[in-house]
Amino acid sequence: CAVLIALPILVAELQLGRHGHKDPVTGIAMVAREAGVSERWKYAGALGALTGFIIVTFYSVVAGWALDFVYTTATGGLKGLSAGEASSIFGNLLTNPGRMAIWHTVFMGLTMVVVARGIQDGIEKAVKILMPALFVMLIVMVGYGFVMGDFAAGFNFLFAPDFSKINAGVVMAAIGQAFFSVGIAMGIMITYGSFLPSNVSIPKAAMIIVAADTGIALVAGLMIFPIVFANGLEPSSGAGLTFQTLPIVFAQMPFGTVMGTVFFMLLVFAALTSSISMIQPAVSWIQTKLNISTVKAALVVGLTGWVIGFGSVLGLNRWSDIHIFGWLKESSSAWLSGYADKNIMDTFDSLSADLMMPVGGMLVAIFVGWRVSEAISRGEFADVGEGWYRLWRFLIRYLAPIGVLAVLITNLF
Repeated sequence: CAVLIALPILVAELQLGRHGHKDPVTGIAMVAREAGVSERWKYAGALGALTGFIIVTFYSVVAGWALDFVYTTATGGLKGLSAGEASSIFGNLLTNPGRMAIWHTVFMGLTMVVVARGIQDGIEKAVKILMPALFVMLIVMVGYGFVMGDFAAGFNFLFAPDFSKINAGVVMAAIGQAFFSVGIAMGIMITYGSFLPSNVSIPKAAMIIVAADTGIALVAGLMIFPIVFANGLEPSSGAGLTFQTLPIVFAQMPFGTVMGTVFFMLLVFAALTSSISMIQPAVSWIQTKLNISTVKAALVVGLTGWVIGFGSVLGLNRWSDIHIFGWLKESSSAWLSGYADKNIMDTFDSLSADLMMPVGGMLVAIFVGWRVSEAISRGEFADVGEGWYRLWRFLIRYLAPIGVLAVLITNLF
């Protein structure tokens, strides 16, 4: 999914950004005018910016959990924990809306401060510090897992294939994960593409991005799972693995307080680099639309996202009986009826990953593949050869949009 679907769309989004030189909405409208087609294609950019914004509203809450665990771990709160006690710590956090609200506010505040400083003075400088720090911490943790963990079991868990598990739902999840991880269909790469110098090769840059992203993800897996298996724990997914299983490991291992603090700091750093990217397209659009400064646009978008985020905070406790799509319970589609029992956070998560990102990516693929002239896109492949251009052209016109549409239809019916 990352190579055959996300990569071609990534190239397309970077092209749109560099050619349009604006936010996702305005930039796509400019390219559409140049191509002589309807400016309504700008709504594909609007969908991307909205998707990133919605994700940030609940992503900030999850990042707040990581901040809470940095504090808890660093102050020795995990020492000597049993499995039941570790689950209680996380459970107590979820039932404490005030505590979650504080950390949600801190993280959203950090995001707004970085974004308010702009792309070059804020995001670029922050990432130059955060990404190397994240990578160093990751390597330290992998080294610990290699020495002290069950590396063979972790490697086998990650890479031994079981093709019987693959169905339309798994493929849809893989597409959503690839889109989110690479950063497409959220307006991010269109926004960043608008800052790309003309001498940067977009195809080469895109391949480096996908290779680095996938490589780091696999390294992160090799960091976590050897430690999990060495301690005789069952691997779970998502929050269960991060905030219930791993704290047990850190409670039992030598230097667990230090390693646990490093791990959760790594998580916060990774989350911050993502959140500033996801909120930037909406900030850029608001800045252009209202003709206001970056600081004011960051405040408008950040404060709005902060307020909406309280829905996710309260949806885990006091508003747990609120189900936005409860009326879908009787739907004949298992995919749609699955939304009926989701809380507010899970609803936003599923909508963005399973619907908005795939649809947004598909629209970008159709726009660039079928409506934008070859004269605009062909020039970006001058340094990699005709064969690579033809391959990309095939993927962006056929495989990417048809593949996403087929999986969407399969899930729906």
